[in-house]
Amino acid sequence: MYYQEIIEYLESSVENLDGFITGTTVFSSVNKQALKTDKIFQTFISPLNYDTNVQAILQVVLPGICQTFKCLFSDYLIKGVWKEARFDENLRQKTRSVPKHNKLSETILRHLDRILREKPTSTLIANEDYVMFIYKKTLEWIREKSNDASEKLLNAT
Repeated sequence: MYYQEIIEYLESSVENLDGFITGTTVFSSVNKQALKTDKIFQTFISPLNYDTNVQAILQVVLPGICQTFKCLFSDYLIKGVWKEARFDENLRQKTRSVPKHNKLSETILRHLDRILREKPTSTLIANEDYVMFIYKKTLEWIREKSNDASEKLLNAT
């Protein structure tokens, strides 16, 4: 939805450069009241001697940016692969448990990379065990057990 709006905004801006330069046409999600008090935005839309040069440059640059965005976001646009999949309830059920980000895996890989640099002679299995011990919070889990249970777990190896 946002990608489509960006592309439509750029396409309409090419046809209406005056509205783009003066700031009269903006995205629908923009807080127009906040823009009226924003000093940077007001500086951008204030008339200058260079406006004719800026218009000439924008006539060349904006279509190129629009075409680049169409290529980059093609899977998410109206006829894109993910536009239809967004409303597919079957796909939603299948991917319900998939994390929305990869922060944990990136953190683990960063930790593993640090271990490999600090201990270059350690084996891969030792590094993996160490990382899993830390991130699975094994020590905390063992500490929650009674003394007998934790002793039995530690001796079971």
